[in-house]
Amino acid sequence: MGGIPAAFAADIFPRKIAAIAFLTAFMPDTRNPPAYVLEKLSRSTSQEEWLDTVFGTYGRPDCPLEFALAGPKSMAKNSYQLSPPEDLELAKMLVRVNPIVTNNLAGTRSFSEERYGSVTRIYIVCGEDARIPEEYQRWMISNFPVNEVMEIKEADHMAMFSKPQELCARLLEVAVKTQLEAAGHSVTAVDLAASGINMTRVEEIQTLKDYSKPLLDVMGSLGSEKKGILVAHSMGGISAALAADTFPCKTAAIVFLTSSMPDTKNSPAYVLEKRNAGHRIWELRES
Repeated sequence: MGGIPAAFAADIFPRKIAAIAFLTAFMPDTRNPPAYVLEKLSRSTSQEEWLDTVFGTYGRPDCPLEFALAGPKSMAKNSYQLSPPEDLELAKMLVRVNPIVTNNLAGTRSFSEERYGSVTRIYIVCGEDARIPEEYQRWMISNFPVNEVMEIKEADHMAMFSKPQELCARLLEVAVKTQLEAAGHSVTAVDLAASGINMTRVEEIQTLKDYSKPLLDVMGSLGSEKKGILVAHSMGGISAALAADTFPCKTAAIVFLTSSMPDTKNSPAYVLEKRNAGHRIWELRES
């Protein structure tokens, strides 16, 4: 539910916020009241699905406010189902009553396009979230398009526990990209063919050029006066080298982040095959 207060902060201080990363969070738009995205999902959730979560009201009778206390069964099934058991146990010890964002709490005035709507927004989709299902996360993205969508496929609602390393990598990417763009640089994260969100089928990849086509297309689109800095990870180093070989005048530098780095004496696959051959020999010795 922290997405709504984050949007509220951006609406008040748009010039002090470089970006908002919505981590499987409720993301309000600029057309409806702040509570709209929460109430829409709540209406489609049956009472049985809340299990042992307790709901109640407080405040003035003429303007009642609502609260929720997550129950241990609900937490185990809907929020922490893929998280380590010790994190679930700690959460059950620390759980507190929380206010629910309703129109009575947040008001009916929507956040403004000029303020909240002007802030860079990134949505991190958690594929195994049972509290805010992936389908609903993607509906919020289509309802109010963001600057970038990231994914952690096997994360539950508490990605910081179920997939901490993957989440850390995504947040570091957001932070670095935001700082670079603030300094006037353009940043593009490219998925190679048949990787990430690229929908090419592996059967369609017949050459290194086929595999590297998304990166080559980006480099080819750069103006004649522009140069790119390529940051390559793992096997992506070979594709980065191909891009530099194809567009040397458009490549300012390559950063090989613990990646395969081909030379100019052997075939592009040499460094990868040399490593794999070593692993095969080691496996034979172990057996």
